[in-house]
Amino acid sequence: MTKLTFEESLQLKEISEDVFENVHQIWTWPGSGTAPGPALMSLAAAAASRTAPDNFTLDSLHTDFLNAPNVKSPMRFHVTRLSNGRRFAVRSVMAKQGQTMLYQVNITFVNTSPWTGRAMEYAVSRETTHKLSSITRDMLFPKGDLGPFIKIQRTQPVFKSDSEAPETGICTFVSQVTPIQAGPGSLSHLLGVISLSDCWAISAPLQLNKITFGLPETDDESQTLTENNVKVFTSLNHAVHFHVHGGFRADELIYTEARTSWAKDGRAMLHSNLFSEDGVLIATCEQESFYVFKQDSASKSIAKL
Repeated sequence: MTKLTFEESLQLKEISEDVFENVHQIWTWPGSGTAPGPALMSLAAAAASRTAPDNFTLDSLHTDFLNAPNVKSPMRFHVTRLSNGRRFAVRSVMAKQGQTMLYQVNITFVNTSPWTGRAMEYAVSRETTHKLSSITRDMLFPKGDLGPFIKIQRTQPVFKSDSEAPETGICTFVSQVTPIQAGPGSLSHLLGVISLSDCWAISAPLQLNKITFGLPETDDESQTLTENNVKVFTSLNHAVHFHVHGGFRADELIYTEARTSWAKDGRAMLHSNLFSEDGVLIATCEQESFYVFKQDSASKSIAKL
């Protein structure tokens, strides 16, 4: 099999009007047969983009994950055109295999014409100072012909309180997509950021609660594997809001600062900001995740989640 590029992995064929199917089998998380949220969301966004009006660009999406797909079978993406306004256009995408609904995505596109009216303008800056020249401890390995197309490295969590309460902490992830052929401002880089937004961010509540999940500690030079206290952790829903649509590349280093504001009954809320290397806020994300812990785990921190 020929090794795919990121852009090739998102190729679609049109089955009928506003119905699309992925051309290539999607990649799975290394070491498992589980379909990755990054690929699922990017494929749905690519399908919706095929129906967007001219001069409109991808601006936000909200995904509800319903059922896991069979990664060896193609998925059908049924796009519904909910609205076409002067400033915004909205699409809904239902991904299905046969009669099984896999996940639903609502996607908003915005007119690229410059805004000419009065407007407020501000954006947060990075709160952590971690900087890497390159990714040397990739969490996603090995790479196969189908992917993953992402490199990602964790840095040491930062806490804003002496108590190191999880809700006061920030986890920073440094990530990038493998080289993208298209230039900045293209759909490929927006889809790349969507992929990066859902890559390992749900490990932030675990790290901030000091619960190990099998990977080496962030500052461990020996890269010794830790005890895995988690049976399952997965996304329930995921939202991405873009604040710029050009001027960055998803194949350059992207810095994600992830926080958690709440956890109870096996769930946790995450909030993350994605920045370019020069500190521009590219997107913000919200994600609700679900965690099932091993009952015989020796970790004393698990009760926090």
